[in-house]
Amino acid sequence: PVWRQYYYDSLLQFYDDNVHYLEFRGVLPNVYNLDGKIFNPEEVVEMYIEETERFKESHPAFLGAKLIYAPIRFCNDTVADTYLETAVNLHLKFPNFVVGFDLVGQEDTGRPLIDFVPKLLDLPASIQFFFHAGETNWYGMNADQNLVDAILLGTKRIGHGYALVKHPHLLKEIKRRQICVEVNPISNQVLKLVQDQRNHPAAVFFSDDYPVVVSSDDPSFWRASPLSHDFFIAFLGIASSRQDLRMLKQLAQNSIEYSAMVEAERKLALKSWQHYWDKAMHALAEEIVQSRSEHGCEL
Repeated sequence: PVWRQYYYDSLLQFYDDNVHYLEFRGVLPNVYNLDGKIFNPEEVVEMYIEETERFKESHPAFLGAKLIYAPIRFCNDTVADTYLETAVNLHLKFPNFVVGFDLVGQEDTGRPLIDFVPKLLDLPASIQFFFHAGETNWYGMNADQNLVDAILLGTKRIGHGYALVKHPHLLKEIKRRQICVEVNPISNQVLKLVQDQRNHPAAVFFSDDYPVVVSSDDPSFWRASPLSHDFFIAFLGIASSRQDLRMLKQLAQNSIEYSAMVEAERKLALKSWQHYWDKAMHALAEEIVQSRSEHGCEL
């Protein structure tokens, strides 16, 4: 199916944007051939794995990818049971690729996380949670109450967490439990949660050393780069004007620290990242020296 090439090309776009490891959410849609054959979720995951390995062969610096199975929250209990059964089966068959579970879709109009809690508690402990929660401007509604249930369920990361600043106790909890917040600046602006990025609640996270990573949500929809544009906005629009390369370095390291990698993978990723960071800093230093030399300046 063309889906294979679509996924491969997506990896290439991320790689060209200097992303060497990827954790992506997917609903596992029906994939089909022109002859009418429909591939089930297990077969779709096998395509993902095969194309990831093919990409790694031609791009040795790429460390790999993992899938967070993330079906839509707009469903009845019967469909939810199917989702969870699929999550368990895929995780058991592909434990190092299908690493987690989430429910996606607009929280303001979708079913709240608490509706699914009894079923979620029955999942194997090895399935990690990466819940979308608090992607809203509302206060005291189901959407921001999702933050409470996400934390109590032991989510490893929180997608968006836009409403967290309205809940001081939850802020203390995510710092205490080291639950990472996935900040998506451009998505939040496109979806009209924020108009002026200087007012983005992530400024609070940056200013007080919360566990944070920068992500891009759905960059292809608004033709943004896979990740660089969101980093640009986070650095120039949200963070303090006194921030510098140390912030960018910390955000990049956080992407590894709060990933779903096992410890051996994490050590390898940090070593690889450090190599490319040092290389970039050396090139930057040379560029500065060259520029000053051309303008008659001395260090």
